[in-house]
Parts: sequence; C-alpha cells; structure tokens
Amino acid sequence: MPSILIHPPNHQLHAHSLCMSLLALRRCLKIPGLSPDIECRALTSLAEVGMIIIDGGFSQQELHVWANGIEPEVEEATSKGLMIAQKHPSLRIYRSQLTFLAAQLAVWQNNIKFARMLLRRLLTTYLPSDPPHIIYTAHLKLISHLITPIDAQTRPNAMAPNGSPTKLSQDVRQTMTAIQAMQKHAAKYGHNGVILLTRVLRLRQLVSSGLWDQVSEALAETEEALELEFSSEQDPSTDQPAGQSLRKGLRVTDLNTVHMNPPSPTKHSINTKPSDTTEVRPSSESASAPAPPLKMFNTYFERSMALHTLIIGVVFCTYVGRVSDASQRLAHLHALLDAGALRFDKKPSNPVSTSTITSPEASPSADGSNSANTTNIEATLQETQESDDAACGIVRIALSGPSLPLYVQTTHPRILYTLAFLVSCVAKKDPVGRRPKRKIFAVEGLSTWERELKKELNLPSFASMGDLEGIDLRLAKIKADLMCELVGVSIMRSEFDAAEQTLSVLIAHLRNADLFSSFACRITLHHAHLAHAKGQTDRAMQCYEAAEAFAEERGDDFVRVSARAGRACLKIGLIRDKECSKKEREEEAKQTKRKTRAKSRERKVGDENAMEVDEDAAVVEPETPVEEFEDVQKLAEDVVEACRGMGGTMWSVGRVIEACLTDEILKSKQHLKSALSFASSAGDNHLRALILALVASHYFHTATDDALGMLAMCENLAAGLGATVKPTTGTNGKEKIGDAIGNAPLRIWVSDRSLEIYKRTGNAPAARKQEAANRALQSLIRKSEKRPAK
Repeated sequence: MPSILIHPPNHQLHAHSLCMSLLALRRCLKIPGLSPDIECRALTSLAEVGMIIIDGGFSQQELHVWANGIEPEVEEATSKGLMIAQKHPSLRIYRSQLTFLAAQLAVWQNNIKFARMLLRRLLTTYLPSDPPHIIYTAHLKLISHLITPIDAQTRPNAMAPNGSPTKLSQDVRQTMTAIQAMQKHAAKYGHNGVILLTRVLRLRQLVSSGLWDQVSEALAETEEALELEFSSEQDPSTDQPAGQSLRKGLRVTDLNTVHMNPPSPTKHSINTKPSDTTEVRPSSESASAPAPPLKMFNTYFERSMALHTLIIGVVFCTYVGRVSDASQRLAHLHALLDAGALRFDKKPSNPVSTSTITSPEASPSADGSNSANTTNIEATLQETQESDDAACGIVRIALSGPSLPLYVQTTHPRILYTLAFLVSCVAKKDPVGRRPKRKIFAVEGLSTWERELKKELNLPSFASMGDLEGIDLRLAKIKADLMCELVGVSIMRSEFDAAEQTLSVLIAHLRNADLFSSFACRITLHHAHLAHAKGQTDRAMQCYEAAEAFAEERGDDFVRVSARAGRACLKIGLIRDKECSKKEREEEAKQTKRKTRAKSRERKVGDENAMEVDEDAAVVEPETPVEEFEDVQKLAEDVVEACRGMGGTMWSVGRVIEACLTDEILKSKQHLKSALSFASSAGDNHLRALILALVASHYFHTATDDALGMLAMCENLAAGLGATVKPTTGTNGKEKIGDAIGNAPLRIWVSDRSLEIYKRTGNAPAARKQEAANRALQSLIRKSEKRPAK
C-alpha cells in the first residue's frame, strides 16, 4: 500500500499519504505469525516512511499527532530488521538499506562518528557475489556523509540557511580517500560509468574545498573521460606590450548551437554523429586550426556529468583568468542546454499503442510477434521511466553483465538550469558596451528564475519535505547571487540608482528566505563599493570595515580580502589626495605672492621687511603623520600577500596595490604591466581601464605619445561603461544617441591629464579641442546629477 499511497512532498496530500502508509505498515506488523521475509520487508518500509516523516518535520509539529514518537519507532524498526537480516542469509539484501537508514538517523541525532563507522564497517562485509549497485550505493552514502561538514549534519528540516560551513582538512582528506576507494573498486570490475562519476565527485570536492592547485589536473582527467576536447590557444595579450590595444585577445566567440535529436536512454555507447555536433570557429582571423566539434551525449547520465563538468570548468577558468578556455566551455554548456539536455517532456521514440499493450495476444502471429511486442513495450516503458527519473535528477548508470543498474540522485535539473545563467554571468566579466553580456545573463537569469518558479517541480514519490526545502533554498541562493552580480555590474557602469534599487530588492528577498546573515558581508561590500564609487569616503570606509568583520566572522576569505583591498586602496587614495591638494594650495599661494610682490614693486608701497615677516608667519599645514603612512603601508602589504592565492582578479588587484607602494618606477611599471596583461587575458575591462590610467601616469614626462595613446584607450573604456542600450528619439523626430557618461571621475582625470600634456608640448589646437571636450563633459555630468532617479 505505501508504494501506491505515497505522494511527493509538493502534493497537497503528501502528509495524508504518509499517515495512511504508516498506518498500513503498523497494522501489517501486528499480524501474528509473519514470515521473516515479510516482517523484514515491513520493518524496512516502516523505517523508510518514518525517515521521510522525520525529514519533513512532521514529528515536531503538534498538528500531526499521528507522527509523534516516530523516531524511537524508526530506531526500533532498523535494529529489529538488522537482527532478522543477520539471522537469515536469504535476507542479506535488506541489511544494506537498514544500515543506510540507521546511519542517517544517527546523523540527525548528532552522532556523526557512529554513522560513519556503520558505513565503513558495512563496506568491509561485502563479498564479490554481492550486487555491485548495492556496494556502490554504500560508497556513495559514505562519501555523502563525508562531503557534508559535521556542522551542517545536525537535524533534518534544518538546513543551515546561513551558508555552507567551513570544511576541515581532515574531512577533505577522508572524502578524497573514500572517492579513491570507490574509483579503484569500479576500475577493478571495469565499470566506466562509475569511474566517470568518481572523477566528477573528486573535481567537485576539490573546487568546493578550495584546492585550486589540483583542479586543473582533475578537470583534464574528467574532460578526457567525457571525450570533451577544447583547443588550448595562447592568449595574444601576453605577446603585446602594455601600451598597445589588447582588444583582439578579449573577443569571445558567439554561441552557435544546433538541434539535438531526442535522447536514447537505452543506448549506452557514445557515438558522435555529424548531426549531433557543431563546430565553433575562433573569431580571430589569425587562428590556423579550427576548434574541435561540440560533442553531444546520448544518455541522461553522460549529459548530467557533462553539465556538471562544464559548469565547474567555466568557474575554474574564470577564477584563474583564462577567458578563452572559459568561453569554449561556456559555449559547449550553452549548446547542450539549447539542444534540450534538461528537457524531459519528449514522447518516447517508439510509442506503443494501448491496444498492443492491453492485448498482445491479438497479434496474428504466434510467438515471434508477441516477443517483439513485449520487447518494444519493455523498451518504451524503460525509456519513459528513465526520462521521468531524469526530470527529478535521478540518472541511471548501466553496469556490466547481468547486474542491476545504479541509480544516482544528482543535482535537480531546475537548479542546474538556473545555475547555468549564474555561471554565464560570472564568466562574462566585461561590463563595457551597450549590451554587456554580464548584465544580460543576470537579467535573463532572474526572469528565468521567476518563470521556473511557476512550473510544477518534478520530485520522486519517495522525496521528503526536507528535499523540497533544500531545492527551494538553493534556488533562493542562486537568485540572490544573480542579484549580487546585477548590483556589481550596475556599480561598474555607474548606474547608481539601479544598484540601490536592486540592493533593496535583494535585501527583501534575503529577509523572506532567511538568508540575510549568509549574504550580510557581501551586501555590506556592495554598499562599500557603491559609496566608494559615489565619492562618499566616510561611508565607504565604514562599510569596508563592517564587511571585513562580517566576512571574518563567517570565514569568507574572498570577501574579507576584497574588503581589506578596498579599504587599503581608499586610504592610499585619500593620502594621495591630501598630498595633491597640499601641492595645489602651495602653488596657488606662490602665485598669489608673486602677484602681490609685482603690485608692490609697481606701486612702490609697503615695507619689504613686513612682507618678509608675513612670509615667515604664513600658516604651514601639518604634514601627514608618519604613523598613518606606516599603518596604511602595513595594511597594503598584508593585502598584497593575501591576494596571491585568491584567484586572478584579486592577484591583479594585489599587483596594482604593490605598484602604488613601491618607490621605484621600474618595479611599479613591471607590476602594472603584469596586472594589465592578466586583466586583459581575463576579459576584465573595468580593471583594465584603471591599470591603463596608472600606467599612463608613468609616461607623462617621458613618452607623451604613449601616454596619450593609453589615455585614449582608458577614455574609450570609461565611456563604454555608460554606453546606452539603444538610441533615444529626439523632439524633432530624428534619433539621437543618448548621453553616455560612464565612469565620470576617471574620464575627468583622463581629460585633465590630456589637456596638461597638450599644453606642455605646445599643441595649441589639440589643447583647445580638449578644453571644449572637457567643458562638454562637465556639462553632461551636471545634467546627469540634476536628472531625477528612475
């Protein structure tokens, strides 16, 4: 009865179905004289239903009186069932499932070590004659308990909304050992599908644990197992000097996808056909060899593993700053998704009529036709069942020989689909242009999230309310991440009103989802960046300090280092601003004194001694304290050291800060050149504009032509950060391009430096033209400041 009655957790009768199933099992166990196999099966079913009830939180709710006391009942059922299974060798098959349930119950009772000991002991009792899928399931159960940190394995229905706990190095080592043991067992018996699964698990664990130095090798092994081929091209930015344009190295091939035939789950051999592949040609005209074709996959398991591998590959390549490699993997990921890798609403390839299913004996032939019809029916039912399972995230791994297949619960397709938008948004780091892809993917990802939320969520009947809440929690985190990316790109493009509005919506979403504490440090960092970009130095400093404190409390090293880097850069800028202001005032004072002296000589009035006394009595502004310089320098040095292991972007930021600290011009140029090369290869034009401005400042007095060229590139990038999406219509009916300001402070600085160079070199026409451009820019900025917020 439970197999007939039970409903998935998103069904309105889920609680009623659990109650009726529990009642039926209790009545079954009260029947006198049960045979050992029936009793053991009933006890196992009672434990399974009880675990669903516990995970759903029904036993803790006063409304569901029928679920009270279910935990002791489940514990008793598992113990009694294990005793019966041990006494009767024919019931050996139930021992594994009962041990899995007992281990999970022990985890929920905060007895993590006992649960792991049960699973390790179970693995040592298996014989070569035991079913392989049972052995692999035990391996996966142990890996699952090791992957999830102890802090997160507290109670069911209480998934930590405050983010992922920090993993201990001991847990990471144990997890890698367990994965390696499973891979060795699969290699011993030639189960290639299981070997592929272990490689993906190892890759995922390395990325999750932050062991980036081992990810490259693991990614290459996993892609080799999937037969994914990507061309490894040398970035052209490394062969060009820092003063030349690196735009060719930043071009990304557009996504070209083709239609993919419906999957054939019954076929487990990968045959790449011309219709299943498409080629992505490099956009650079100098490319000599074509890119390898995009491979499609025939089974749901291979597609799931390919999607996971490509997503991790895109994240890793983006993290280390290899935009070319990330773009190739992202193109393959989009091709799979556009071809229907996560669409499961297709009809079977060989549909069978109802009459054939209900009356196979009606066929005129005797044995041959009936056998063929039966085979077609079984294949169709298997294909339909596998498609339904894949829609829930359950994939099938075929094992060699007569062994039953292994079914694995992977990431839910809805999570994968929305996660693909987030990964695409993160991979497209360039915010310059009329339609930056980073912003497009963020907006489309949020729209897709809203559309997916209105659709029915496919879940297996044995899923619990905890599984449903876990999926909702992950989707809520993905939406928050997408909104964070949208806030970031809005700040980069100086769209401050949009950034503030998105931040308000983000905070409301996090409050509703009980995720605010998890994102508090990131939100504070966004507020710091927003205040920094708007010139609100006091608020920016406070937000940087608060973000650093929140991140240190939660163990978020990336946000902590980012906040410290922002604080260090802000302090360096404030000190430099004080020095420049002091020099300007001194220069103004000297000019005023010269004019006063000239007037005094002409009029021959005044006493020169009195004037000398006035000069000596002039107010001298105090110097910046030495302690302040030392504190800022110490902070900046700590940030530089911390940025070395935090990925490509932070590495470039560290080089920029290091260039600002050094007193040697050659070392400063070397640091900036390295940062510029890396920012160009990573496709980060926002950081590239800043580095170009810093590099140009070193050539103002030595190579004016190079300085003007770099200032021109910096001006183009700064203006592109505010390029409008489409032209607006003027009052006379003609279309005109909307006002684009972009990064106003940077553009003003570039304009002033260009004018200074033109005046110093005596280029009067260029100076007059630059002065007119400066006045137009200032007027444009004043108009934008008066413009009401949208």
